[in-house]
Amino acid sequence: MEFTFVMPGWEGSAHDGRLWDRARLSSLKIPPGKWLLGGAGFPLSESCLVPYQATKYHLKDWDVPGGKKPQTYKELFNLRHASAWNVIEQIFGVIKRRFEVIDSGCYYDISIQVKVIIVMAFIHNFIRVTDPTDIISSDQESILPDACQPATIEYGELHHQGIDCCESTRATKLRDEIAKKMWSDYKHLIRYRQRHSRPPPMP
Repeated sequence: MEFTFVMPGWEGSAHDGRLWDRARLSSLKIPPGKWLLGGAGFPLSESCLVPYQATKYHLKDWDVPGGKKPQTYKELFNLRHASAWNVIEQIFGVIKRRFEVIDSGCYYDISIQVKVIIVMAFIHNFIRVTDPTDIISSDQESILPDACQPATIEYGELHHQGIDCCESTRATKLRDEIAKKMWSDYKHLIRYRQRHSRPPPMP
């Protein structure tokens, strides 16, 4: 796991939507055909996919004895979104273990603290490239699923600056298309396993 974009300096109370608005106006670049995963506080857009509201989301809701499998394309999308989001969250655990100053506190001026965060991200990426077997990263990346996810998922008032109705409509259609394709593939896999008791061959 490596950082591809860092924008430090914001208060912890800043709304996710505000951060997203500012990132879109800054140097954030997303390659065509790629998307970012955003939490529920982010607005749905053509470049940022967020979970479906009012739909089961957390991994721990699925990983229970006798737990039901996804029943709709929205549930499956949220389950896979949560799985990927959990991996993304783990990188922050790696950073905290690697640089203890994050937890112990820093008394430098805020302008210096911002630079420190950027340097930490750069050093982390450098280590990942030059030493892929780094113990700290390997240990942290194997933590149990959902360990980093919050206990609840908040759907607050979203900020939609820069996202007009047309983009919102296109983003909703895009997410539905992705989710329904996942659902179709998932049902095909289930039927195959029921018939053959083994996964289909890899293409």
